[in-house]
Amino acid sequence: MAGDGHVAIRREPISGKVHHSIRFYPDHASLIGPFQSAFIQVYNKPLRLIRHKNFYELRTDSKVIVNDLMSFSEFGISTWKVPGIKDNKSKKEWVRAFFDAEGYVCKSRIRLKTINKSGILAIKKLLNEFGMNTKFYIYKPKNKNWSTNYILDIKPVDFIKFSKIIGFNHSIKREKLEALLKDRNIIKHAEVA
Repeated sequence: MAGDGHVAIRREPISGKVHHSIRFYPDHASLIGPFQSAFIQVYNKPLRLIRHKNFYELRTDSKVIVNDLMSFSEFGISTWKVPGIKDNKSKKEWVRAFFDAEGYVCKSRIRLKTINKSGILAIKKLLNEFGMNTKFYIYKPKNKNWSTNYILDIKPVDFIKFSKIIGFNHSIKREKLEALLKDRNIIKHAEVA
């Protein structure tokens, strides 16, 4: 939810009616199943699926669920927080879901980028707990109307560790990571020969 979704309480200005909404907007069908399964497992309630042109929407309205989610974390593009999760399995699942939404893979890096500095530093700490080395960057756009970006890269030495411990549910990102690992192995074997 911290990446491609939102949890909100809003009041209609005219009627005063209050809505408690949960929305998740995955960009790929491979994220629907894992999110829907986790939601049903925790809340025993399926989400309604709507297909849009370039993305999907999973949604429900529930005061009980919204209040529960807000009891252990904050949401919002610049205010989201890593929830206070104690067990490693849940930490891994949360980090994987965030990388599914906000991460990307290219030839030389696995990267996260956000405008939430404290949030990304909390993710850095979690990755360090799993023994992964990261590099933190700050990018200030020239346009003063744009927000500062905080960037976190997984160092190449830990690509295999990231794949085994965290990985991706997002099938395109998972395939890119697998190709990256394969290419890096070819390079390593070529260097040895």
